[in-house]
Amino acid sequence: MSRSEGLYSPAILEHQRDPCHFFKMEDATHILLAYNPLCGDRFHLYCKIEQGQILQSSFDGYGCALSKAASSMLIKYLQKTSMKQAEQLLQHFFAILAGDAGSPYEEFVAFEAIREYPERMDCVRLAANAWDVFFNSEKITS
Repeated sequence: MSRSEGLYSPAILEHQRDPCHFFKMEDATHILLAYNPLCGDRFHLYCKIEQGQILQSSFDGYGCALSKAASSMLIKYLQKTSMKQAEQLLQHFFAILAGDAGSPYEEFVAFEAIREYPERMDCVRLAANAWDVFFNSEKITS
């Protein structure tokens, strides 16, 4: 098995080929930019939030298989969650990347191998970092 085959699990490849909620949301209440100027990966993250609930989220843009798959998985689980649940989701995602065991989000385990490829960590964290900044700024303004 080549080094890259260990990185691109079937779950990652599936989300890259057929991402969840991959569209521009015209009626979004918030639009975030996840951009890596070093490699050019660029996604717009859309969400519709009312009364502390994420009613819907989506994304569009372009990037490598890892950044697109990670964005897709996060968007999939952000549907119809509270802001607090969304923050917990991100903490589970970051914990998997850091090597902490277990997560109720089984698909996140697909990214466990990323620790062997530190040069690709920015790809996987791209959308998660944008969401994290957003959630932290919402705490300050609420």
